[in-house]
Amino acid sequence: MGKLRQPVKLGEQAVYPTTEEAIAYADDFRLNYQEGGDDVSSWHQYFHNMEVNAFVMGCPAYHYQVYAWTVVGFEIAYLPEIDLKEHWIGWVLEFDPETEKWKVLAYTRDDGIPGFKVVKHIYCPVVDSNP
Repeated sequence: MGKLRQPVKLGEQAVYPTTEEAIAYADDFRLNYQEGGDDVSSWHQYFHNMEVNAFVMGCPAYHYQVYAWTVVGFEIAYLPEIDLKEHWIGWVLEFDPETEKWKVLAYTRDDGIPGFKVVKHIYCPVVDSNP
């Protein structure tokens, strides 16, 4: 019987959600797990694949944080390789209830982690999460 969760194999990259998948997770969370657009106390974790989980948290005024990270980590041959890996990615999303459209306010791959954290603290000041 194989393991339920596995590390990212040597020489491979983690298969993280796309922005469309992150929005789908946030929308599922909004519809099924959150109690109103200002509920900042709820969250939900999603199984993305054998290596990666996704996590959605509500923020004030229809804003959402979505994170994806490797559950078990990476196989590496040499310790310096670990710094070259992308350990997590994140989005700050906004939902407009009138148009029912989503907008990406920040994405770690576009804005870098420092830029992402600046936007996160503007739109999600109550929810101070790590990373």
